[in-house]
Amino acid sequence: MNIITGNRNFLFLKYRLKKLLRFLINQEKLNTFGDGENQINKVFIINLDRQKERWRLIQEELTRIKIPNKNTLLSFTERFSAIDAKNQSIKTNKINSSYTLEDQYFVDPNPELLNIIREKEIIIDLTKQEIAVALSHLSIWDKIIDENIHSGLILEDDIYFENKFSNKLNSLWKEIVESKIEFDIIYLSYKKVEHAPDLTRISNNLSIPNRGIWWLSGYILSNKGARKLQEKLPITGPVDLWINHKFNELDVYTCNDSIISQKLFITSDNNYSILPILSQIGIKSNKTFIDLDKLKGRNPVFMFDLSSNKSNLLKLEILLSLNSYRTHFMKSDRELDHIKNLINRKETLLFDAYIGFNSLIEMIPSLISFYPNVIIIILSKDNDSIPQACSSYIGKNIFCVNPKRNITKEVSKLLKIKNWDLDSDDILKINPEINEKVIQISIPNDYKYLEHDVTPWILPIENIKKYLPYDFNKNEIIPIAKHVENRIDYFEEFDVNFWGILEDTFPSNQSRFSKENFSLSSELDSGFQLEITNSVQGEKKYSSSSIVSIEKFIHGSFEISMKPIKGEGIVSAFFLHRNDPWQEIDIEFLGHDTTKILLNVYYNPGIVNTKYNFGLRGTPVLIDLGFDASEDFHDYRIEWEYHEIRWYVDNEIIHVRKAWMPTPIPNLPMVVYVNAWITNSEELAGKFEESLLPKTSFIRYIKMYNFDYTKN
Repeated sequence: MNIITGNRNFLFLKYRLKKLLRFLINQEKLNTFGDGENQINKVFIINLDRQKERWRLIQEELTRIKIPNKNTLLSFTERFSAIDAKNQSIKTNKINSSYTLEDQYFVDPNPELLNIIREKEIIIDLTKQEIAVALSHLSIWDKIIDENIHSGLILEDDIYFENKFSNKLNSLWKEIVESKIEFDIIYLSYKKVEHAPDLTRISNNLSIPNRGIWWLSGYILSNKGARKLQEKLPITGPVDLWINHKFNELDVYTCNDSIISQKLFITSDNNYSILPILSQIGIKSNKTFIDLDKLKGRNPVFMFDLSSNKSNLLKLEILLSLNSYRTHFMKSDRELDHIKNLINRKETLLFDAYIGFNSLIEMIPSLISFYPNVIIIILSKDNDSIPQACSSYIGKNIFCVNPKRNITKEVSKLLKIKNWDLDSDDILKINPEINEKVIQISIPNDYKYLEHDVTPWILPIENIKKYLPYDFNKNEIIPIAKHVENRIDYFEEFDVNFWGILEDTFPSNQSRFSKENFSLSSELDSGFQLEITNSVQGEKKYSSSSIVSIEKFIHGSFEISMKPIKGEGIVSAFFLHRNDPWQEIDIEFLGHDTTKILLNVYYNPGIVNTKYNFGLRGTPVLIDLGFDASEDFHDYRIEWEYHEIRWYVDNEIIHVRKAWMPTPIPNLPMVVYVNAWITNSEELAGKFEESLLPKTSFIRYIKMYNFDYTKN
């Protein structure tokens, strides 16, 4: 498994530096290769036919390793034409097509996996590339047996030999021969897993792995070992994972340090089956997640400010979020009690930063004992606020930052993260304590969470129950603000000072918005209609309609009375949105099934003009309405407060999102949109057919209320 998480440019520079150092280091001739039983007989290079440049480069690498009689390692080398997942149909009974998350946990016991494994068995399907890689290795094992080769060095074509490779392999092999060590496999190249690799060092050259190493990019395999591996087929899971499960049945050794490395700066063709699974539980993800996760510095972090002014902590929360920390900002005593219980039970912390949980200062010794890498930041001019029992940790785990200084600069330096210039005027001032009065509600509607984005600002759905203090067996709301300053617009005329009509489009829209497709209602006494037609608009074959508010809103109640379009491929929507950073709260009707409503939230952190616009699908949930929305008018409402979002249909609540369920709550001003359009995604709303047109969405009115927190 070769999942690259480092900066490729840095890895390439590191490789070039090693190449330069070769000229300065005395390299012995390699004396381990030959035709005898006490020698390595052959080198096998796994190389795809279409990767000719890699074959050329690996030949250069092999030519650099000198052996006696003026030969090079290339003279012992045979190229093996790798199984190509792109060009070949792969059918085999020697490899199981799936494995379990528990198989992964055995090799890399990440504590975040444990509760998932306990809840249910998760089956993972191998990718075609993983099957092809396993078959390539297996074919070479067959060759070693069929050709009665005593032992062979098997290499993938993206490796290079470390400095003093020959010296170290000579020393290792001398120990193997003189000590008469019977081996099946010797790893010359490997990467330890992140969590608790289990290797026992037995000499200056060798260790015995019990489990916990990745890669099969460079290893010596004996004839005896090849036969044993054949007997243990089929392979279950990626081949390097599967062999870990067989270590207790094999004579396996590793060199104490890898003497063959992979060119990690090379883009790999492989797709890894584990990544989508791990991304959904928040551990690893796609390239976007990995790139964002690199921004994160030292963690976990606990931040305390013992003054009553929370503005500094709010600023630091934004700073950490922009550096891809999952931040949990305390808003209620219930949250505090929940976090205390997690710490007392020595549970793994899901969040990277806990901000404002001031009474946890008393638990600093426990925090440091269980989380030795924890960073505790106290906003204070001096160390007087630090408990005496913790004085020995000052400067190591505990740091005071003077709140009168440039705190973002100080904290960025301390955590080794990028500093952002955050003006206090950009920080949202509304942050009252949550009223502990909780209202229990009944929500009878069936719902289903759909596939969602994975970024550092989205929690895995599976983990919410454990890491947030909400009772999922009960629905509850905590309304705080009062509705004031209402605007009710019946659209008896169009207010150009408040609304604009769009004339643009976006990539996933098959239509273009046009003024001609908007009209005040001709069928009703009030309201308006949005029409979709087959008239060509610019580069688009169809035209549609959208209006947007000129005014921006920060929190409030937003209600529409509408009759959306029923029709495959068509979306009718009412939502709040902003870019830089992208945040959004949606109500959408999908034309292929208007008995359901799609609710969605997009979140990216930052202040106004922060160009964080990550995500494709948001965090959607599909809810059964119990009626067909296209047949009559119904009222749909979004209530957006700083701590939760509530959605209503005909004044009955149907869904609630609290902070980190599964995103933070959008916290920047947004405008209001109403539109109807044709989606490119058949998966989203069905396959569009032109014969459906024209189609019209009808709106009777829009009501908007600001929220006043001073009247709480």
